[in-house]
Amino acid sequence: MAQSNLRNYSSNHYTNIDEKDIADVIQLLFENANSTAYQNKEPWRIAYQNSIPLLLVSLKGEDKKLYEIILKKMGTEIATFEKSHPDFAAWMWGRVLFAAINMGNDEYTIIRAATKIENCLNRAGRNAVSAWGFGYLARYYTYGATAALSSINKKYHFCISKALEITESLPTKTPDDISSALWSYVMMLHASATHHDDRMTFNQISEKMKAITKTSSIDDALEKIPSSDFKKWAMSTTYVSTAMMGGDEKICTHEKLNMMLMHSKHEIEVAYKKLSSLHLDAKSTAVDLKNFENLNRDLGNSALAFLYAAYAECCLTQKPQNKSAHAQSINALMADTHGNTAAAAAATTATAPPKNPIFKKKIK
Repeated sequence: MAQSNLRNYSSNHYTNIDEKDIADVIQLLFENANSTAYQNKEPWRIAYQNSIPLLLVSLKGEDKKLYEIILKKMGTEIATFEKSHPDFAAWMWGRVLFAAINMGNDEYTIIRAATKIENCLNRAGRNAVSAWGFGYLARYYTYGATAALSSINKKYHFCISKALEITESLPTKTPDDISSALWSYVMMLHASATHHDDRMTFNQISEKMKAITKTSSIDDALEKIPSSDFKKWAMSTTYVSTAMMGGDEKICTHEKLNMMLMHSKHEIEVAYKKLSSLHLDAKSTAVDLKNFENLNRDLGNSALAFLYAAYAECCLTQKPQNKSAHAQSINALMADTHGNTAAAAAATTATAPPKNPIFKKKIK
C-alpha cells in the first residue's frame, strides 16, 4: 500500500513510539500465527494470520529477512487452497502484493502476486472476497511507470468496474454485508488515489460509501464497519488515500490523524500486554483459539491503523502543488527508505519528504 518507511514519518509529542516496540509487535504476531495453537488447523487460517505481520513488517520496511520468512510461509499455505478456494487465495495474494509494493524493491513478488490474483479471479465466484481481489489488482495497475500506458490504464479501469459490479450485486441486509462492501470501496478508493489523477473514480466511490450506509460523510460511513472488522485500519487507509489526493478537510485533517495516532498507540500498548500474557499459552494446543485470535486481531488492527495514519500525516504534511510532484515525493520516500539510490536520485526533484523520526519513547 503506502510506499514508506517509518523513520521518515512526521511526528508529534502525542504519538512518539519506540521503533523496537513496533518490531516487537510484529515478532509477537508472527510467532503467534505460527504457534502450536494453529497446529493441524486449516491452511487458509494460517495464511490469514501471517498476512498481518507481513503487512506490518513491509510498512516498517527494514527487516527484509523476516519479510522473506513470512512471505515464504504465506506462499506455502496459499498454494494448498488456491484451487479449492480461489477467491480467498486472491484476497491473500492481494495482501502479499501490497506488502511487496510497501517494500519497494521486490518486483518479482509484485509481478508474481498480481499474476496469481488474476489466475484466481478467473476461477472465483461473485462474492465480497473476489471484489476485494479486484481492488488489490486495480492497485497493481497503478504501480510504477507503466501505469501511465493506455493498455495498463484500461486494465486498471476494468478492475475497478469489476469490483464495483460485484460489490453492488451483493446483499446489504446485515452489518457484515455493509462492512464487506465498505472494505471493497476502501480498497477502490486507495487504487484511485494512487492512479494518475483519477479524482472522478475517487469521488464516485466516496458517494457510494455514503449511499450504502445512508450517511452524509465518509467518517460516518466508516463507523458502520464493526470494530472486529478492522475499522480503524479502514479509517486510516482512507486517510492515506485522501491525503494522497491532496487532502480534504472533510475527511482527513491533522487533528483527526493525531487522534488516530494517539488512540492507536494506547491500544497497541493495551493489546500487546494482554497478548503477551497469553503468549506462553499459545505453545499449547489447549489455548482458547477464539480469544487468542481476537487479541491478535486487536493488536494487528491497532498497529496497522497507527502506521497508516502516520503515513497519511506524512502525505498531508508534504501537500505538493500537483499530482505528479506528489507521486515523485512518495517515490523519493520509498527509494530513500530502501536504499534504492538510483530511484531516489531520479525523484529528488520533488519536495523532500519529512525526516522527523516517529519513534521516540518505549511502550511501557
